[in-house]
Amino acid sequence: MIVDAHQHFWDPAVAEYPWMTDEVASLRRRFSPEDLEPLLREHDVRGTVLVQARSSLDETRMLLEIASAAPFVLGVVGWIDLTSGIEHELAGLVGVRHQVHDEPDAQWLLREAVQRGIAAVGEAGLAFDLLVRARELPARSICSYAHVSSPLRSRRRSATLRRDSSSTTSRSRRCEPATSPPGRTGSRRSRSCRT
Repeated sequence: MIVDAHQHFWDPAVAEYPWMTDEVASLRRRFSPEDLEPLLREHDVRGTVLVQARSSLDETRMLLEIASAAPFVLGVVGWIDLTSGIEHELAGLVGVRHQVHDEPDAQWLLREAVQRGIAAVGEAGLAFDLLVRARELPARSICSYAHVSSPLRSRRRSATLRRDSSSTTSRSRRCEPATSPPGRTGSRRSRSCRT
């Protein structure tokens, strides 16, 4: 079974997407399930993981509504505010994604409230996808080490998919050791796991 593990829907007429600059003007139009479904059939893609495109709880809720109506959407990776009580916002998600590179503070990941939120995501068994650039890499490394049992994924990584009764897919994991963060030594190492 072929699954597209990272795809987006958006409508710039309804919401603002700060990253939609003139450099990506060709993307500044509505993309919906109706646009994608014929392409999935044409290429024998059986399902997708729908991923958030802006830091908005409203968008996450909209993506969950789309997923409930579009049978090919197997899971949603949404955005939630990691600094508030998030447990009630995790229902229905297979992962949480945050554009860390948009935060003004390069050390944002290390804030106590953010660390609690990341721990709650891990405790719920969800993946935490984060988008980082070079300036956030030191904080990302420390964060990965602190949350060694949670699947933290940088950039595009796959998420656990919801299954329906007709699915015969199985899940396998390959884990690769990552290095300890700067200034830390020892045998305890984080892992980056892919499904």
